[in-house]
Amino acid sequence: MKKLNKTTEERKENLQKSLGRIFNNFLGRWYLKVPKGKKLHKVTPSSVHYYTGGLGKNGQPLICTGGCSPGGRFVFNRVMSLAKVVSVFAFIPLFPNSLLPLIALTDTGFHSPTVLGINGFHDPTNAYTEDGNFAYYGSASTGTIAGYKTWSLGITAGSTINGIEVGCKGELNTEGLDTKVWVEDAAAGMNYEDQTWDTTNDWYYSGGSTSLWGKSWTAAYLNGTDFQAGIANNTGGVVYYLDNIKVKVYYTIPVVVPTVTTQAVSDIDENTATGNGNITDDGGDSDATRGICWDTSATPTTSDSHATNGTGEGAYTVAMTGLIAGTKYYVRAYSINSAGTSYGSEVNFTTEDLTYSSPLPAFRRQ
Repeated sequence: MKKLNKTTEERKENLQKSLGRIFNNFLGRWYLKVPKGKKLHKVTPSSVHYYTGGLGKNGQPLICTGGCSPGGRFVFNRVMSLAKVVSVFAFIPLFPNSLLPLIALTDTGFHSPTVLGINGFHDPTNAYTEDGNFAYYGSASTGTIAGYKTWSLGITAGSTINGIEVGCKGELNTEGLDTKVWVEDAAAGMNYEDQTWDTTNDWYYSGGSTSLWGKSWTAAYLNGTDFQAGIANNTGGVVYYLDNIKVKVYYTIPVVVPTVTTQAVSDIDENTATGNGNITDDGGDSDATRGICWDTSATPTTSDSHATNGTGEGAYTVAMTGLIAGTKYYVRAYSINSAGTSYGSEVNFTTEDLTYSSPLPAFRRQ
């Protein structure tokens, strides 16, 4: 890639545009030149951040697969996903000790509350929906808050929480003052961020895809009834009007072992047969290998005779060869992904016997 004699921000913008074109117009592998003397940092799942730039083929994840030394070439290729994501991630060396990470995270979408929490506002339930009816507060004192909970977020159990975003639609009776937006962990208390509101009823946002508000969160807690978010008046004598409040959680779903079933063996002959399986859930890893294993003893595994046929969810067949005529075999479908190996139930069959035919001897009457 040609080096640009421009500012840092101009370099980032040009690289983003270039990458968008590359990701949208090419399939398979993408090659980018690492400028000499520029360091390519090690890629790890924990080091990715949010970005909404160009997408790769089918939104597949991308990762550096080798040759990442300074002055060399590194490759972005479609690989096994460590978690369900909706876009792509990549790591681009711009200049020493700097990267432009790209990722889009799975999120819940924005959800409004259904239950009041800590609340000192008038008509607090007006903030459940965006309809121009306000929850409000105004007095000479400070510190009065509006709190809401039970957001019906539906985060997958065991997911890693990457960030929380809080949106507030509201207005003040005085231009350009701060409103404190907060989230609460029952064990650790509230953490605040400031939003600057004005006198027009509009949306304001705090947090984001990588903001944890200084706390650690679990899917179970955020899905429950204790997690609260709300606002607090920051200036005495100001009237705070809240039309609607909503929360979005960014998270990644953990990969689990696939779910696989075994069907009856078909096309049975003396030395061959066809094994049948079906991956009904890839466990969050679309590159899950699928196969059939068999043996003359029960409970066969991949350490016994086995063969594969492709990857991903769906029904599949595998040719079983080298069988012994007239022999009983035990068969299981299996699938392997980054979380491990799983097997379907066991079926069995017996190969055909070898048959011989010869003419009957002729007998002469004496």
